[in-house]
Amino acid sequence: TDAAVAARLAGARARHAASAAALAALDPLAPLRRGYALVTGPDGRRVRAAALARGDAVRLSFADGAATATVTAVTPALTPDATPEPLPRRTA
Repeated sequence: TDAAVAARLAGARARHAASAAALAALDPLAPLRRGYALVTGPDGRRVRAAALARGDAVRLSFADGAATATVTAVTPALTPDATPEPLPRRTA
C-alpha cells in the first residue's frame, strides 16, 4: 500500500540522514572550517608544541589555504587559570 511505501521511504531517509551526520563528524577538514589550523613540519608530519623549538619551520593548513611560518617561541600548554603570552606585533 501507499502508506507502507511511505513509511519505508521515511525510514530510509532517516537512516540516510543519520549516516550522513556520522560521516560529517569524521570529516578531517571540519575542525579547519571551524577556525583551527593543522601544523606540520618540513617532512609533512603533524607536530605538537612540545616537539618544536625556536627557529623551526612549520606549515599551517587552514580551511581556505595554507601559510608557512617560523617558530619564534614555544610555551607550555595552557591551564584554565593561565594567561597566554601576547603575540608579537606584526611588522610591515
